[in-house]
Amino acid sequence: MTNVYSGGKRLFLSTAGLSAGLDGLAIAARRTSVILKVPDTDRVTRIHFLIDRASRRAASRFRMINVSGRQSPRRLGFACALGSLLLGFLYLAAAGAPAHYLLVNFLALSLGVCVLLGLKHTQRLGHTVRDLAMLVLSMTLLLTALFGQEAHGASRWIAIGPLQIQPSFVLVPSILVYFSARPNSVTTSTVLIAALALALQPDRGMAGAMTFALIVLAVLSVHRFVLTAVAASAAVFLVTLARPDDLPAMPHVEQVLFSALEVHPLVGIAVIFGSVLLLVPGVPGFFATGVERTMCFAFASTWFALIMAAVLGNYPTPVVGYSGAAVLGYILSVDCLPDQTRT
Repeated sequence: MTNVYSGGKRLFLSTAGLSAGLDGLAIAARRTSVILKVPDTDRVTRIHFLIDRASRRAASRFRMINVSGRQSPRRLGFACALGSLLLGFLYLAAAGAPAHYLLVNFLALSLGVCVLLGLKHTQRLGHTVRDLAMLVLSMTLLLTALFGQEAHGASRWIAIGPLQIQPSFVLVPSILVYFSARPNSVTTSTVLIAALALALQPDRGMAGAMTFALIVLAVLSVHRFVLTAVAASAAVFLVTLARPDDLPAMPHVEQVLFSALEVHPLVGIAVIFGSVLLLVPGVPGFFATGVERTMCFAFASTWFALIMAAVLGNYPTPVVGYSGAAVLGYILSVDCLPDQTRT
């Protein structure tokens, strides 16, 4: 009981700190036009108002997290997605990004919520059906590698009207979190197909994130299916290292942290805080046990590796940068988390 109490107390303190941070950033958002010497136009004023209001709503959701023995990583994840997205809006607005960049990220969040509402009806399906559904989805990655849009020798995108979507950002995080809960022959095949697709594309950043997350899973649970997946993903990562990956950085998509710091230190701090928020749904894993702990750690390690890939190379910065695929992928992976964990 003492361990449960102390664990819950630590989570409460960290949650309170995040709430205070969001409140502070909301105040900073209202003062951004003065700090950055941006003209107080109606558009900028509206953006600051929306950031202020949504940041306070996100902070209130953090305060609602129950720390009396149960936490909800899924509910926490949705609050973090909203907070991170709004901090990304602050960066995009301050950096002079086109207005449709903000709209695309918002629409991706809305689409993710709509997809989740539709998936509620599939929860009554058996585990075998869902395992096979994930296997079919992994085929999308393989089709992208073979027939997707190509640029600088990489084939990672599919075109949907004027937009280019990166399916690996949408699917791989969810595949890894789902695999952490149910390592079996079907889900292992799903991971192997996804790894093969990343080698063919190639996508060094995503392959590295997959390898890192699977290594974390192997440390938590030595299982033959997990070890098989680790070996395959490590081999794929070595293949991507051997293949050229010279895609130039796109403004407001890659190297977001450095461009934010160039705009203003406070904008850089907002981007850093927004990136850290993406990892918070994994915090209950430190106080959980069993498969719930494994799922939280798989989620956090995947997104941590993707954030580090964006810092070290020309790869999309999740959620806080312009990337509808990353926003949608984050929402879908959050839905794979357990609804509640027992400390």
